[in-house]
Amino acid sequence: MHSHFDMRQIIFITSERWPNLSLSDQLVAQALVALGHTVTPRPWQMGLDALAQAGRIVLRSNWDYHYHMAAFTAWLDQAERHALPLDNSVALVRWNLHKGYLLDLHGRGIQIPTSRILQPEQQPASLYAEQGWSSAVIKPIYGASGHQVEHVAQADLDEWAVSVRQQQPAAQWLLQAFMPEIQQTGELSLIFLNGAFSHAVAKQPQQGEFRINSQYQGQITRVDPPSPVRQQANAVLACLPTVPLYARVDGIVNQAGEFCLIELELNEPALYFQYAPAQAIEFARVIAAKLV
Repeated sequence: MHSHFDMRQIIFITSERWPNLSLSDQLVAQALVALGHTVTPRPWQMGLDALAQAGRIVLRSNWDYHYHMAAFTAWLDQAERHALPLDNSVALVRWNLHKGYLLDLHGRGIQIPTSRILQPEQQPASLYAEQGWSSAVIKPIYGASGHQVEHVAQADLDEWAVSVRQQQPAAQWLLQAFMPEIQQTGELSLIFLNGAFSHAVAKQPQQGEFRINSQYQGQITRVDPPSPVRQQANAVLACLPTVPLYARVDGIVNQAGEFCLIELELNEPALYFQYAPAQAIEFARVIAAKLV
């Protein structure tokens, strides 16, 4: 199958819901075109035939995958079976889809908020009591874009069970200690290209909000994180079995100046090149280097 690959053709995987390239990815596509490549957006739902000739396939805005988990994981399995040149690799993405990866990284020495997995038969109140939490952040174990992510006070757990949990009664959930720093100093996103630090943004939630996904309209600014924070974010990537083509390391810097990992994004993170346009050219070079 490899002999048919057209090394000039690059596909950015999008989704039926968001079929076009994001503003950030448009900058990368322009830089790739300037290097002599073609870049085509393709929703993952189109299937593998649409990808057969590509020299490189990069997961970019497949942001609806968590609504179609079975179909998306089947798509990944097929991509792996056909040895498609996909980034990030199927193995990394598959591991990253289940938020239990955070506990995995914690076991390798990475600082994360205190986190527990809520099993379908468990009551969240028992985990709250065990941790001494008056409130916590509850997220679907498979999820994206802040979907069904709630900051739930202990007193509101019954209401959460009725309004949110019953939508996925057989699912696991991730419970995390609420980090008040997120409302004070916001969340940092550090972007790494082929394992090297590229740029970072700070995302400040709106007043009274803790989620920073695009629909919650947080304030985003480019920042230059101090060297120890960059090193701590880099240590997260050092835990991985292979170097991802792109990674976004999201976290907060606590009172002690230490980086605390909230999410490691290896599937479809926004990479914020509109705040760092020169780095879009760097990403284009990194992608092109993999085509050799």
